[in-house]
Amino acid sequence: GADSCPGGASHRFARRRAGCTSHKAKRGEVPAGCGDAPPQQKVGEKCGLGVVRGLAPHIREFADVFRTYFAQEKVGVLVAFILTYRLGEAFLSKMTAPFLLDAPGVGGLGLSTETVGIVQGTVGVLSLVVGGIAGGWLVSRFSLKRMIWPMALALKGPDLVYIYMALAKPSLALIYPLIALEQLGYGLGFTAFTVVLMYSAIGKYKTSHFAISTGIMALGMMVPGMISGFAQAQLGYVGFFVLVIGLTLPGLIPILFLPLDRLEERGGVS
Repeated sequence: GADSCPGGASHRFARRRAGCTSHKAKRGEVPAGCGDAPPQQKVGEKCGLGVVRGLAPHIREFADVFRTYFAQEKVGVLVAFILTYRLGEAFLSKMTAPFLLDAPGVGGLGLSTETVGIVQGTVGVLSLVVGGIAGGWLVSRFSLKRMIWPMALALKGPDLVYIYMALAKPSLALIYPLIALEQLGYGLGFTAFTVVLMYSAIGKYKTSHFAISTGIMALGMMVPGMISGFAQAQLGYVGFFVLVIGLTLPGLIPILFLPLDRLEERGGVS
């Protein structure tokens, strides 16, 4: 508050009062300026004003980060792409483990927890890493513009394996390569998505722009994930996986309108 400002009016008044008390004790008199009321503090002496003045440049810079992000070319298309590109996968990702664990009587595959750990945590993760590395090489070798469609389809197409598994209840020997295929495609498709986000981060705020994009991405994954369990309970696993395939299609539409040439120029891709 204002009273805590070192050297301010309240502090000077306190020091003067101490001197007045000492004078009274010695002489029994009250010198001028030893009244009981502190003087009105000037606005310029308030600590809060100095703090606000110090923060003002940072507030302007913070606002400028958002202004420049939302001022870029076709930002509406970019936001739509971020929100919808993985819409189907946002639903799917929350229900893969329950599907693998649930008993066949309720539509699942009835795998043990240990087996699911191997399927998803080992086979799936290794395939995802391989897909990500391969995706990075493909974009570097052939450009984002040429590879975004094949990589987007690689992300979405393998989701069909869940419909097959829900209907056929395959053996464990077949489940391993099916999950590996799906995760390999996810790694390829997610790499293309990440490259778009990287290339859309521009200027001196590129790190902040990338953070804004990833924040929008998190929102696009969180909201579908909140209702995926309800959707599965209403539709069953087969119906739910059919819904997932349908929800992968809207994410293809924004790709048609992305300024890929401009994005690649920003990314330094020839």
